[in-house]
Amino acid sequence: MSFRAYLSIKVVYTAITQVAFPKLWRDWWYWNTTEDRLLAYVKKTATEGDPASVLAAVEKYNRDYEWTIMLEPDKTKKLEEVVKEASPEVCLEMGCYIGCSALAIGAQLPPGGRLITTEIDPRIADIARQLISFAGLDQVITVCNVKAGDLIQALRSDYSVDKLDFVFLDHFKQLYHPDLKRLEANHLLRKGTVVMADNTVMPGAPDFLEYVETSDKYKTERFEFTMPVFNELDAMTVSVYTKDY
Repeated sequence: MSFRAYLSIKVVYTAITQVAFPKLWRDWWYWNTTEDRLLAYVKKTATEGDPASVLAAVEKYNRDYEWTIMLEPDKTKKLEEVVKEASPEVCLEMGCYIGCSALAIGAQLPPGGRLITTEIDPRIADIARQLISFAGLDQVITVCNVKAGDLIQALRSDYSVDKLDFVFLDHFKQLYHPDLKRLEANHLLRKGTVVMADNTVMPGAPDFLEYVETSDKYKTERFEFTMPVFNELDAMTVSVYTKDY
C-alpha cells in the first residue's frame, strides 16, 4: 500500500469515527444540524455587524462544542494577510460552506471591493447568507447557489466581472485544476491576479499543485500547516499569475 493510500484510509476513518458519527447523533438528538446550531450560537454570542466577533464565535464553537468544516485559525490568519496585501477589488471564492472564509476575505477588502462566492448546497448557502448578513458584509459578499464551473461561465454576463484580482479555491479538490484552467480559458485572470488554494496536500490536489508549481504562468509559494483532528500535514498555496493573457 502506498503512503498516500494509507493517509487516505486514515483520513476517511478519522472523518467517520470522530466527525460524521458524532454529528449524526447530535443532529438526531437536537432535530437540527451542526450548521443550524452554530448559526444560533453566533447570533447569541457574537456582536452583530462585527466580522471579527463573528469569526471568533465560530472558532470558539468549533473548538469547544462541535468540529465543523472551516479554516483553522492559522490558515484564516494567512488568508487575511494575503488578501490585505493584495488589496483586491474583485474576488472569487469557490467553496463557501457557511461563509467563514468569505468573511475573512470580505473584511479585508478595500472600499468598493466585492467577493462572489459559491456554495452548491442550497440549505448551507442560506446559512452562509444569514451569517454574512449578521456580520454586516451582505453588501460586499454575494453567495451563489451554483456549481463553480457554471459560476465561472456566468461571471461576465451576470456579475459584470472583467478580470479577477483574487481567487480562493476551497471546493472539491479534484476540480481545482480544471476550474483554474476554465478561469484562464475565459480570460478572467490578469497579470498579478492572486490564486490561493487550501488543502493542496491533504486531502490533496496533486494535478493543481504540480501545475501551479511548474507552469511559467504562475509564481507559487507553499505554506504548510497541520490539520486538526486528523493531525496530518497540509498546505495552502499562493500563486501569482504572471502573464498578460
